[in-house]
Parts: sequence; C-alpha cells; structure tokens
Amino acid sequence: MKFPSSLMDETCSAWGGVINDTRCLPSGLDGVCLLQALADNESSYGRKAVPRHEKAYDWGGRYLDKEQFELWGSWSAHSYGPFQVMWTNVVKYGPECNPWLATIDPSVTAEAATKMVLRLIVPRHHGDKTIEDWVKDIGWDYNAGSHSAPAPIDYMSKLLSNYQKRVEQRFHHGSPGAVPS
Repeated sequence: MKFPSSLMDETCSAWGGVINDTRCLPSGLDGVCLLQALADNESSYGRKAVPRHEKAYDWGGRYLDKEQFELWGSWSAHSYGPFQVMWTNVVKYGPECNPWLATIDPSVTAEAATKMVLRLIVPRHHGDKTIEDWVKDIGWDYNAGSHSAPAPIDYMSKLLSNYQKRVEQRFHHGSPGAVPS
C-alpha cells in the first residue's frame, strides 16, 4: 500500500494535533512532527505501508495473542499501516476494525500510534530531559516495546534525524499543521 503525501500530512496533522492538545509532551516537542517522524521510520512516510509479518507474534512465538490468532490467524502476527502498529496494539489502542481496514486506512494506525504514545509510552518518561532524549526514548519504546529490551540505537538515531527534519520543514518552511504554543 502506498499512501499519498497529502493524505499522510492530513493524518499526521490531525492525530499529532491530538497529542499536542493533551499537553503531556514537554514544551517544544511537537506531536505532528513526532508522528511524521514515526511514519518516516516505519514506512518511508506511507510509501511502503505493507503489512509485515512478525514471527514472535505468530503460532509458537513468545508474543502470540491466542484470542486474536483464533480470530485472524497469522494476520494477527502482522504490523499495519504507515505507523507499522502490531495488530495486538491496533486492537488495544485503535478503533474497532479488521486487518484489511488497518491496511488501507492510515487513520487506523495513526489513532493507535497516538494512543500508544499518550497512554503507554509518555507516562513511563518524565524528568528534565532534552527534546532529543525524549524523541529517542519514545522511539526506543515504540520500536522495542519498553526500555527492558535492548536499545534499537539505529532506529532511535533515525527517528531523531527524521524528527529534526520534520521540525525544520514544518516551522521554517510552512508545512501543514499549527505551530505548538
């Protein structure tokens, strides 16, 4: 599945605005740019948004969700959409849907990614950290599930680079979305 940049801009602006409205991120960390950077990392900003099989979530894997496996078979062992959200997290944090809808509608995984950031990831982090450290920590948890897993250094560095690129584009070149207060 390949999503047009205009649809990705609209999706990230809407759901990133939800993140900004909660004011749970530190001042200066922008939700729109964060979602854009996550989509950059996960699917080249929607250009490579195909379901990806994750063996650890399938039959015999350590993260198998038996209930979802009974409903969807191996489709429950895939990540979906431009934000590559695992099916178990789409079910937990996204709208009620099926794997097909999670594949064709970027707002499904944008909603799930937004709620994961707000409900699961951000509450784990606090304290006096730089924006760069916040972005890397969010990337660590988003990619690895938690800080108990080894740090995905390359993913974190790429996320920070994509975030900085998106901030530059948005606030210095007039890309979509409102400037955070």
